[in-house]
Amino acid sequence: DLSQVDIGSGFGKAFAGERLATLSDFLSVASGKIKLLIELKYYGTDPLLAEETVKMVVSAHAEESVEFMSLDLGGVRQIKGLAPEIPAGYLLAAGLGDTAPSSVQFIAVPAGQATVERMKAARKKGVKVYAWTVNDIDGILDLMEMGIDGVITDDPAMARKAMDDIRKLSGMERLLFKFRHVWD
Repeated sequence: DLSQVDIGSGFGKAFAGERLATLSDFLSVASGKIKLLIELKYYGTDPLLAEETVKMVVSAHAEESVEFMSLDLGGVRQIKGLAPEIPAGYLLAAGLGDTAPSSVQFIAVPAGQATVERMKAARKKGVKVYAWTVNDIDGILDLMEMGIDGVITDDPAMARKAMDDIRKLSGMERLLFKFRHVWD
């Protein structure tokens, strides 16, 4: 229903008729070009959320182009039961208890909770660590230096450029770069 709402007219005549993109729209455009991280957000009980989302991904033949995550560990386990070949992760809002269950491929933590110790503990279980939401170059570079496995951002073009730029540096340039905060 929401895909029928005109969301553009309020911004000007040039945007009249613009519609919200659906998950199917994103899957058809992104498949094979970029990875999509799909967060399943449970508001109360929604037993069909995982099932319907997996069906959309499979019907778009996008299994290799997506990863799933959720704050709801039960939802993550449901995804793994429906599509064990698709990576699924646990989104953490707070670092309490077993923060890297071995039943997931990754955990996503607030950027400030992405520590070297957390990454070591997770990797012992074969679990990757992603940091969210990082929207500045320095933050991304700091996390890369620590060895983060992935960054969740609202600005993927900026993140890609930052990662590409750091990868182009020579060994000596990278060493000098680590000291950039000394000169701030």
